[in-house]
Amino acid sequence: MESSTESTQQFLPFPRLPSELRLKIWQFALCTPRVVFITCRKSPFHHRTPEIPRTVESFGSSTPIPALLQANREARHEALAFYSPSFVTPRSQIYVSFHYDAVRLSDNILLNLPAAALQSIRHMVLDVQDCEYFEYFNMDCVRGMGALKTLELLAQKGLYQNSASRARGADRLMEDFEWARKTYPEWECPRLRIVNKQTGEEIGLIEGGAGMYLED
Repeated sequence: MESSTESTQQFLPFPRLPSELRLKIWQFALCTPRVVFITCRKSPFHHRTPEIPRTVESFGSSTPIPALLQANREARHEALAFYSPSFVTPRSQIYVSFHYDAVRLSDNILLNLPAAALQSIRHMVLDVQDCEYFEYFNMDCVRGMGALKTLELLAQKGLYQNSASRARGADRLMEDFEWARKTYPEWECPRLRIVNKQTGEEIGLIEGGAGMYLED
């Protein structure tokens, strides 16, 4: 007798369903948002000429490959119209649906992302290594990401001056984004959330948009 666990994991009559219904099921499954974790392997430092920048050897991800890319030929055909191979190097290729998926990475590899990915990412989560230096290293890159709609900054280092203080690092991050919006009023700032990485508490929010500081 078939166990209840097996019966919930299999639907044997599925191939006999009308093709239109099967396609609707595939498309419904494809619309599920994911968080795609991105890591970066860089080449070793060049000791003799340290001014030469390090290059990317490959990108990696702990996020599983979308299941429909491996289910069967029909599912893969539908999935390939949905997911695109991104973060491509000779050693790596990661499938992402930029419309639905959020891309999560450390802010210290943001500048290493391929230009095509930077112009395609709509939803991004950044692990901020140090609040004090985010604007200096990353703000120009964030402003140049034309498709970016939502941005979540997970902050920890530099977030508090001491255990009794307010979130000074979060204040600094908010000021950095408000300064950028004032300086570049045409910039479509993404919706920004600043989150305490350790506790999950939201400690800063900017709704985003452009034109907030246009001169009269």
